[in-house]
Amino acid sequence: MSLRSNIIGGMTTGGIVACAAYFLGSATTTLVWQILAVSVTFSLFPEIAEKSPAQCWFYRFMFIALIYLSFNNQYKLAISLSIISLLPLLSQSTKWTKSLWTILLTPIVIATIYEFITIKSPVWYQLSFANVQSHLTANLWLIAALIIGWLTNLFINSRI
Repeated sequence: MSLRSNIIGGMTTGGIVACAAYFLGSATTTLVWQILAVSVTFSLFPEIAEKSPAQCWFYRFMFIALIYLSFNNQYKLAISLSIISLLPLLSQSTKWTKSLWTILLTPIVIATIYEFITIKSPVWYQLSFANVQSHLTANLWLIAALIIGWLTNLFINSRI
């Protein structure tokens, strides 16, 4: 399908998640915008491994997100997102970006990378999985937006 369909799908599903978070009383205006941004970004994520308009738009969104995170002194999260955004470019096959396991494991990978950057230690045994779990529970709405945005892409492109 087209880039436009993926963006509209990401905005629609992100809007649904944002409305749910807002009406359940657990979302601020900032979180609503973050949910929309995450949903749209990850509705384009499976398409970025190949040269396409989706790739250009994904990296434009990432560029804006990294600037926003930098201005808000959230450097650890910016580094985590940078690492995740480069992963599809490291592989010649795009099949892994269309896997349900990848969709479900990506939030765990992001939280683990974030925790690893936070401890500032090159030793993996100092990694606290309790902190990884707390990162995941603290960001449930963003994780929902990530998963739903990604599934939206697969649904629009008839891969599920």
